[in-house]
Amino acid sequence: MPVTNAFVSYMAIGLSTDEFATNLNRLPGSDKHSYGYNADSGNICNSTGNHNGIPYGPSYTTGDVVGCGINLVDNSCFYTKNGVHLGDAFKDLPSNLYPTVGLQTPGESIETNFGQFSFVFDIEDMMQEMSCRTFNDIRLIVTSYLVHHGYCATAESFAKSTNQSIAEGIASIKNRQRIQKLVLNGQMGEAIETTQRLYPGLLENNPNLEFMLKCRQFVEMHENTPLPPSTTSEMNALNASNGQLQNGSGPRTIMDMDIDAPPHYQNGSSSSNSSSTSNYTNGESITNGTDSTNGNASLSNGSGLQEEDMDIEEKDEMHSQSTWQLCGGNNTAVEKMLEFGKELQAMHERLSKECGKQEANQKALQDAFSLLAYSDPWKSPVGYQLNPLRREPVCSSLNSAILESQSMSKTPPLELALRQVRQTVGLMSKVGPGTCAFTNLDDYLK
Repeated sequence: MPVTNAFVSYMAIGLSTDEFATNLNRLPGSDKHSYGYNADSGNICNSTGNHNGIPYGPSYTTGDVVGCGINLVDNSCFYTKNGVHLGDAFKDLPSNLYPTVGLQTPGESIETNFGQFSFVFDIEDMMQEMSCRTFNDIRLIVTSYLVHHGYCATAESFAKSTNQSIAEGIASIKNRQRIQKLVLNGQMGEAIETTQRLYPGLLENNPNLEFMLKCRQFVEMHENTPLPPSTTSEMNALNASNGQLQNGSGPRTIMDMDIDAPPHYQNGSSSSNSSSTSNYTNGESITNGTDSTNGNASLSNGSGLQEEDMDIEEKDEMHSQSTWQLCGGNNTAVEKMLEFGKELQAMHERLSKECGKQEANQKALQDAFSLLAYSDPWKSPVGYQLNPLRREPVCSSLNSAILESQSMSKTPPLELALRQVRQTVGLMSKVGPGTCAFTNLDDYLK
């Protein structure tokens, strides 16, 4: 806004809301619902009721070109004088503001420019700079997401292509990656041992987390029988949805995490691409007659026919006729499982005395022990625990604890942003336009 004629320069340039229109005999900034930059003092005012305000920039008079801009990204206001940016003047501005100019001396006049002429200040350069910063922030968010969930090779490639550095060392990422794969494969005993070796003191300082892991380990000890067909279908669907958020628990998918081969769910555990014929489930080797060579489970129906050679009806009949046996009928494994249960009960009693009773711990223990009460726990009310998808929240909790112990964020910014959007949409659907109620974030994520 070029000032074409001013004397003592009792004028102010700024912004105001609708409410300010009821009192137009005041300069913007000297009354409620308005913001102004005073010509005579160079101060800025925001509903102060006087002309003193806060020191901000130089005064301006005849011949000066003063600009007022709003940053809609962070809701801040800035001023310029003769093409020079004077810095942020106001922050946390309300919505629906209007450009406002106040003149109090007879004969004062200004000329306005709302884009019909070229601006003296290079607003395009400023917008380009902000755009670059925004894209850089997005790159950092993506990198942090990949690092957080252990996608090491992808994070390295992305950081290299965007000229970024990774805050966490590659070795540390691979350590977390290794532990996550063990948990997602159901190898809880080995996961706990690896965590204690790589991150000494972590579980000791987080006894509730350790208890959660051991409750999951107890559940995994049941899983030495073939997965029911319905669960197998769920796992296939999960593998097909590579990269999607699952059950609101984060981006865990049963997939290859940059190293080794993808985990294959067999008999409730994993079988790696090796010549071993045992399922290494919870820190011990249990043989139950399942051939795990080359990572493919082979189920025999007594005729020597392999499951992959059967048609769908034969497979369903075989599964329906199979009899569930605790720990696959291995008596040694059953004894170890019961002994482990006693240790778990003792740990719960100790934690209750030292830290007070925790409802979550009590429920986890009760649900895990309840599996023993059913001849076929898969069909029981607590059989949901045997679903491999239940490993995901455990994996997420352990991974977050490891990151937090290294003074890193336990939740990636991308997931925080998604949670915030979900909450915002929920609030808007209650107090905002009715159309918000039909907004589904998951539809956009697809």
